Amino acid sequence: MSKEAKSTIPEIFYDQLDDPKTTDGLTALEGLSKVLGLGESFVGFREVNDAIVTKNETPIDEAKRDEREVGRRIVGILQEYPWIGMAAGSGRAGVTSRNLDIWTGNHLFDNFPAMFGITQHEADSFRAMVQNSFGTPEYDQFMEDIGVPSA
Repeated sequence: MSKEAKSTIPEIFYDQLDDPKTTDGLTALEGLSKVLGLGESFVGFREVNDAIVTKNETPIDEAKRDEREVGRRIVGILQEYPWIGMAAGSGRAGVTSRNLDIWTGNHLFDNFPAMFGITQHEADSFRAMVQNSFGTPEYDQFMEDIGVPSA
């Protein structure tokens, strides 16, 4: 199976944090640095994403996950581990359509797909869906389908 068709299971690492549900992004990233064996120096999303890919690659069948399934996966990760959204700089806790728009526009998902257990292709498709449907009834339905409350 090609590298494109692999993803990771980041929850394995996130659940090893002292407080996986923290909203303190810096503390969580420091903890992940230790969990992932990256040492004591500060790490950011890039280092965490790359370490997750290196430590745990799991083949997946992309053909079975459409943008809605990928969206539900992303929303689930963000709800379970709120520190990700806070560290990504939305300035507000919680998964809302406004925050999801901010994170999508800032390339959180397509720059760091391993942090969400999705492939690069899935991340790109999700981003395209969000950006191309913004402001339409299709967008509102998409947000509802993936479990995102309106802002």
